[in-house]
Amino acid sequence: MKADTGSLASIPLWLLMHPNIPASAIRLWGVLHAKYTIRTPDEPVADPTRGELARDLRCSVDSIDRRLKALVTEGALVVIPQTTPTNQRTQNRYLLVLSEGRSPAATGAEEMRPPQALIPFRDSPLELTASPVRSQVSVPKRSTVQQYVRFREFWAAYPRKHRKQRAQVVWLKLGIEGDTPLWVQVMAGLRQWKNLWKAEATKTQYIPHPSTWLNDRRWEDDIDQPSPVLSAKTKTLIAGSQQFLARHQRGEHKR
Repeated sequence: MKADTGSLASIPLWLLMHPNIPASAIRLWGVLHAKYTIRTPDEPVADPTRGELARDLRCSVDSIDRRLKALVTEGALVVIPQTTPTNQRTQNRYLLVLSEGRSPAATGAEEMRPPQALIPFRDSPLELTASPVRSQVSVPKRSTVQQYVRFREFWAAYPRKHRKQRAQVVWLKLGIEGDTPLWVQVMAGLRQWKNLWKAEATKTQYIPHPSTWLNDRRWEDDIDQPSPVLSAKTKTLIAGSQQFLARHQRGEHKR
């Protein structure tokens, strides 16, 4: 009988053996990796709330803050503050560092940062500062809301609006925003899929999540374009026309 082990956390050996990171913080890193990470290339990204983490680990939010601070201080975690289009603070995103001493800039994390340095990390007021993460990270001057024009066009066109932030992370990891030929392919593939979903009257809940559609590169699928769906009225008109033509042909033969 095959046992169900559930989700597995892959914790780097350097993190397990780190002398300055407590076991409780390593456990938090493992929960982020096993339960919340988005499966994309390079370093994994997670975006739970601190309240969710506190419930998972059966501890207080203050304890979660202390463990996050320990991970950030030793370079095992990068906290990416998030804002809404109206510049309101929302829940943080966490970048889990797999390689010891690896700069977050190499993973493209700087593309997702708003126009402030990695200083406070919180989804509610918290006085906490993060130490530099191995190397200096440049911060873009424009807000993330203004940058991703092509992603916004994709999101507006995609028929199922679900987990926008996850879809954006996959979009950036695949490099679609800055790759014009790839962006054209993605949008052309999406149009074909939308035609198929419309022709087959696919309900919204059966359309893949946008992050899944992107991660699986569904725009590369070979899609058989469906035949037009005829209404009952159109079918009746066609049948009547066929009957008229049949009677006309029989009359010609009698002559």
